[in-house]
Amino acid sequence: MKSNESKRNLHVGAAFVSILVALGACQALLEAGSQGPTVQAPRFEVDPLVAEALAESLAARLDNRGVGRRAGPRLGHSSRRGRAA
Repeated sequence: MKSNESKRNLHVGAAFVSILVALGACQALLEAGSQGPTVQAPRFEVDPLVAEALAESLAARLDNRGVGRRAGPRLGHSSRRGRAA
């Protein structure tokens, strides 16, 4: 009984060690292959003046429509009676 357990433990340990060795070898291969030139994506920046003007315009439009003043219906009021601002 003891010999079966020790054989099983030996097999599990050997499998674990072999998996670690295989992962280490794959990592070394991947790092060696990535030494070439890298490609960088273009960087897009927003002009701060345009972003500010757009935000002001959007806020004015939402204010004129009455949208955005409140997050949801007020408590105690039915939504069928109309919108409470």
